[in-house]
Amino acid sequence: LARMAQEMRAMDIALALAGLARLGGSEIEFFEAVHLRLRYLAEAARQQPDSSDIVEPRVSAMLLSSLAAQARLGRRHEGCLQEVASMLATAASHGKPVPQGFLLPMLRALSLNLQPVPNALLPALEVSIAQNA
Repeated sequence: LARMAQEMRAMDIALALAGLARLGGSEIEFFEAVHLRLRYLAEAARQQPDSSDIVEPRVSAMLLSSLAAQARLGRRHEGCLQEVASMLATAASHGKPVPQGFLLPMLRALSLNLQPVPNALLPALEVSIAQNA
C-alpha cells in the first residue's frame, strides 16, 4: 500500500485511511508515503491554485475526516493534517470554500478528534462558514 501512495489521488488516500481505521490497521510506512503525496498535492495547489488538478475542498474535507478516524485510534499524523489544512487554505483563498454538505462533518471531526486545529485551517473555516451561512 505504501508503494502505491505516490500515485494515489486524494480521494483514494481518504478512502484508504478510512478503511485502515475501520480495520484497525496501522501502516506507518503508508502514513509516511501519504504525507509525501499530500505535501506534493499541497505544493501543486499553492503553485497553480486555478488548475483543474488541485484537490477539491470536498475531498480535502474527506481527508480530514479520515485523519480524524485515525486520530480516534491514537494515530494522529501532524504532517498529513498540516498538508490538508494547507490545501483547504489555498482553495479558500481562491474562492473555493468547503461545500455545505461537507462542512458540518468536517467541523465535527475537528472538534472531537483533531484538537488543536492547525492555524493554517482557520482562514478556510472562516471562508467556508461565511459562504455557507
